[in-house]
Amino acid sequence: WGTNDAVDTFQHVYIKKYENNMDEMIRMAKKRNIAVIVIGPTLHDTYAYTELYKQGVVEFADTAKNSTNKKYSEVAKKVSKANGVPYIDLWTLFLEFGGWEDLQDVDNLNSKDYPKIKELLIDGIHLQPQGYKILFENLQKVIKEFYPDLYFENIPEHLIAWDKIDNNDMENSIFSMERD
Repeated sequence: WGTNDAVDTFQHVYIKKYENNMDEMIRMAKKRNIAVIVIGPTLHDTYAYTELYKQGVVEFADTAKNSTNKKYSEVAKKVSKANGVPYIDLWTLFLEFGGWEDLQDVDNLNSKDYPKIKELLIDGIHLQPQGYKILFENLQKVIKEFYPDLYFENIPEHLIAWDKIDNNDMENSIFSMERD
């Protein structure tokens, strides 16, 4: 994703190294015929994260910035395109959800001044249900378009539905679809 790579802590990965790492991981996966979808970093809520830091809930002071996450997002998008794999731009999708596309100073986008971001991020970093919904819906679109054989509607069932299992004859009922 890139969020941890972008922060100025022990987890930081310089952007050129991040680019090289992303490229290498994609190439390794593709070489093994693994379907790749790159998901970029999201927005960051400095206010929410800083409040948790003040309360002692998180260990490190906030060093993340939306402008930095955007740079990492752009690199992930560039590497995805160069490798011919789909990219989910959560940074932009989250901006669109909040109606913040034209915001001039994204580093000041925080839950104190823009409360709608709380619908996306629980602690300034990790996703809330609405954030996961945006991710899930876009992941489904990408799978359907780029990897249709892996789209849930196209995957054959091999086991019977859980509510059809006969507790008195589990083995035969679980695998009964194989005999049909």
